[in-house]
Amino acid sequence: MRCNMRITQKTLIDYNQIDSVIQIQRFVGGKEYVTMLFNAKQDINRLYGRMSPNYSVLASVYEDKTTSVEVVPHDYQL
Repeated sequence: MRCNMRITQKTLIDYNQIDSVIQIQRFVGGKEYVTMLFNAKQDINRLYGRMSPNYSVLASVYEDKTTSVEVVPHDYQL
């Protein structure tokens, strides 16, 4: 459980940039991260349809090098 883990890095990925980040991560070997991003984009598309560009993905990396992704509104600020 991550309740005691500090976040060491946060990245906000705009909906229109998710595919580019996926391609880069495939190249550098981040398979689990690629899967999480791909699934997040599919979730956004399923839930919001034509409104999908109004959402982004927030990726958080923890001290133990695990990563989590969550869908946030496009105007979310770090």
